[in-house]
Amino acid sequence: MGKENARYVRGEPIRSLDELMAQELICYENKIYHRGWFGGWQTYWAKRMLDSGRVFKVTRTETTTI
Repeated sequence: MGKENARYVRGEPIRSLDELMAQELICYENKIYHRGWFGGWQTYWAKRMLDSGRVFKVTRTETTTI
């Protein structure tokens, strides 16, 4: 990253998974990586489902049977 004519430079630290998933490129160990390297399809699927509001918690209900 010490190149004078570099296209990208390291920015601020990423502090959350949401912030990480919003990036197309990241810097890790002074090397630039594309999102295909740091996120698998499962991660992107989960984020898409969460963003769309289609994933819900489940609460156990007390049912009485006679």
